[in-house]
Amino acid sequence: MVNEFEKLEFFDGGHKAYLWSKSLLKARVILVSEGISDGEAQIMKVEKASTLEEALEMYKTAFPKNPVVLFIPKGSSTIPLMSEN
Repeated sequence: MVNEFEKLEFFDGGHKAYLWSKSLLKARVILVSEGISDGEAQIMKVEKASTLEEALEMYKTAFPKNPVVLFIPKGSSTIPLMSEN
C-alpha cells in the first residue's frame, strides 16, 4: 500500500492516508467504533472489535507479555508519531 501512495507522489507529512499506510506496516490496529462498519474497517486494513474489552482481549491473545496499548479518543483526526527516545 505504501508503494502505491509513493507512486502517486504522496509524501510524508502531507497526506494522512500515506502516514496511515506506513503505520499499518509497524502496528496492529484494532478499531472500536460505532460509526465504522465491518466492511469499512476491512477497507482501512484494521481489525474491528465491538467493545474496548474485546479489543484488549484480542491484543492480549497475540501479545501476552507486557503489552503497550495506545488509546486514541479522536482517532479519525489523529495520527500518532512515536520515537524510540
